[in-house]
Amino acid sequence: MFNDPQFFQTIGYALAMAGGYIVGKIFKLSTEICLFLAALVGALVAGAGFDVFRHFAEGSVTYFDIGLIFIFATLFMNILKESGAMDL
Repeated sequence: MFNDPQFFQTIGYALAMAGGYIVGKIFKLSTEICLFLAALVGALVAGAGFDVFRHFAEGSVTYFDIGLIFIFATLFMNILKESGAMDL
């Protein structure tokens, strides 16, 4: 397993994605944006090239209803947090 070059390649992709997520968190981006940044970095490092933008656009339209749920849930939770309703 450890002698397989594909193992190290996969670990490299995972580390690049983790790095993209950490960079997003350093710039204090939301979790959703950090996950998108990690997916974008992983796709570019894996060699998807500029075709990755088409995949992100088509994928986001396919799951548009689920995306709206996440967007509005995040918005609602941020409104609650800013209003002080989540303070204990």
